[in-house]
Amino acid sequence: MSSRSTPAISTANPLNSMALIIQDEVKGLPVLRKHLSGYNQRTFSSDLSLVANCIRTGYLVDLFAPKDPVDLFSQLLSALRSDRRTKEIFAPVVHVFEPSSEQSFFVNARLLASRIKALVSGSSTYSTNPRGSPVFLHLQSPIKPLEEPPNRLLQVLKSLLPLTATPDPLPLSFSLPDDITIETAVPLAAVLLDYPIAYVPSPSYNNVLSGLPLDFYECVLISRGGDQSIGGKAENQDDSRTIMKFSCPTEMASEEDSNRLQPERMMAELKEMFMERLRLIGDTTMEVTIVHSTQTLDHVTF
Repeated sequence: MSSRSTPAISTANPLNSMALIIQDEVKGLPVLRKHLSGYNQRTFSSDLSLVANCIRTGYLVDLFAPKDPVDLFSQLLSALRSDRRTKEIFAPVVHVFEPSSEQSFFVNARLLASRIKALVSGSSTYSTNPRGSPVFLHLQSPIKPLEEPPNRLLQVLKSLLPLTATPDPLPLSFSLPDDITIETAVPLAAVLLDYPIAYVPSPSYNNVLSGLPLDFYECVLISRGGDQSIGGKAENQDDSRTIMKFSCPTEMASEEDSNRLQPERMMAELKEMFMERLRLIGDTTMEVTIVHSTQTLDHVTF
């Protein structure tokens, strides 16, 4: 395939050089080439590179909805696991399909393992919430933090544990149960996507976040110049892209220093988490900044 002509992965800039290899494989699959513009191919490849390089636990594919995502994304991962340059780094990457909402996630099983184990072991509660585990907020009136993750969510997460523990090669794709409700699907996505806040919807309360002041957080990955760009800009220009965006009701941030929901602490923990992951892969061309704002909206989706 054409990917063999792409240069080897740069040790100084592994995220961007990995994205170029992924993009070559994307171009080799007719369905992806047809449905993704050049810009979206770069966006998709960049997000998948972040998962493979352990910067993000998971990536939700929201650029398009293929008719057969399990077959399509299995083909892509098979190609990436077959390439000698990407074989090792894509070994823990799996496509997770959630059939009730028809959502596809690319997940790094190694990062997911630590999040799941903290939750299913019972060590993650609102009062003793370790870094890396979300705070679960039940969307009722009033909104309340849950002391424990929802039982159905724990059952679904336990079904994913074999993916994080097997010494054998991971399956290319894994399909979740087809009876997952929105009360489980929303917090599940938060776990897979590294969100520190996991909303748990309530069937009795709709649009409970509408009209409430919300703290919005946007995690932005910045590439400082160089000859490769996460957004396709010209050489030596700074480039940036949002890698995470979420909200939290402003009223949940108490004045107690120990409260993880205070904006200052939330921003500090997010920046520390992402910068530590960048340090571990040795990418000196990237940095992360956290943008915080407070807004009140008439309609809020999640």
